[in-house]
Amino acid sequence: MKRRRDQPRVTPDLIAFHRLNARRLRLEARRAFVRALVAWLAGALGRR
Repeated sequence: MKRRRDQPRVTPDLIAFHRLNARRLRLEARRAFVRALVAWLAGALGRR
């Protein structure tokens, strides 16, 4: 039986690429979260 190769070999540049992507995703998520929090606070203060 042949070994199935659905998992690509992990190379250093792939790891670096994923690390950069993770950092960018974390920054985007934090920015979106802050924006949502600010919008929610503005709405809560505006309702009062």
